[in-house]
Amino acid sequence: MPDRADEWMESAGCIGLGSPSFDPWFPDIPSGTRPERQEPFWAIGRRICSWCPVQLECKWRALRVLGEGGDVQGMMGGMTPFELRAELAMLGTDLPAHGTRERDRKTKCPCTKCRRANADYKAAHKASLRARTRHIVAGTSRSSPTQPHRQSSKAA
Repeated sequence: MPDRADEWMESAGCIGLGSPSFDPWFPDIPSGTRPERQEPFWAIGRRICSWCPVQLECKWRALRVLGEGGDVQGMMGGMTPFELRAELAMLGTDLPAHGTRERDRKTKCPCTKCRRANADYKAAHKASLRARTRHIVAGTSRSSPTQPHRQSSKAA
């Protein structure tokens, strides 16, 4: 069975737009050009990425590759390799694993696993709050739902 983890790529706006003679995601930048002077070389690729329906997924895939020690050569998710490395440094190299609430909270990762983990956490937290509220209303302690609250022994 084929791996469908990157099925979002089928919807990428860049499919079929590059050519052997011109690829806006891998521009010919003269060596020694400082990153802040490279913008004109990346402008077309960035423009195409800006309307891509899967731009965030593409960006997070590039950050995942970099975070796992891989390398990104061209533009991904509308960001140059330099910008992607800077973003990863800002997020921290010890990103939480995919499919965890921490990953969703820290990076707003758009993958289904991370969104599901956060939704599951929120549902469990909401259920916990409802259960605590029921115990308080019923007159039971939160720590021991079967024991009633003890009244103060001080007489008035």
